Amino acid sequence: MSDIPPVAIFGFIRPHTTAQVFARVREARPKRLFLCLDAPRPERPDDLAKYQEVRAIFDQVDWPCEV
Repeated sequence: MSDIPPVAIFGFIRPHTTAQVFARVREARPKRLFLCLDAPRPERPDDLAKYQEVRAIFDQVDWPCEV
């Protein structure tokens, strides 16, 4: 059994910060990972592109874990 506890990442529209956090979590390789991402705000058209960038970061889970 892993000594690494389950990890939760909460994201919004900050791809740079999310990428930094995700890189550290990837180093730990937790066996359970909870990914939470708030939806883009409809009144902010620029949110959609940033939201999609964060989704792409979350899609980079490349170790065996329960997501």
